Amino acid sequence: MKQFTIEDIASEGLKNFFNIFGFVKISGFFSNEIKEISKEFDALMSSKFGDMSDQNRNYLYPQFIDQNEYLTSLLEKEKIQILTNNLLGENPIYTGSDGNIFAGSTPWHRDYLIKGRSCKMLIYLEKIDGN
Repeated sequence: MKQFTIEDIASEGLKNFFNIFGFVKISGFFSNEIKEISKEFDALMSSKFGDMSDQNRNYLYPQFIDQNEYLTSLLEKEKIQILTNNLLGENPIYTGSDGNIFAGSTPWHRDYLIKGRSCKMLIYLEKIDGN
């Protein structure tokens, strides 16, 4: 799989890959912010669900980042603006978020039936592999 970095977010190559395959992976996009993102994620999920020790349960928190000033502020970062403008065109519209903890894998699927161009950004807080 082609991997992109933060240096590629305004590139035609990244945009072309997205247009052809429907996704891009940008390694290290939030490397400077990941510790704070993880801390805020854990705090929000704990406040919503309390004890989350059930390893067989999925946890879903709709409108997730909207509940936290720091996480919402990420939308205003220049790198987000550059990336979304490159993929979707000028002035894309934010439509919502969710926070998830999955007990297993999820098959490839489409999240929304929005007419027009859209994208969903995922931030993995744990290391993942091909499995």
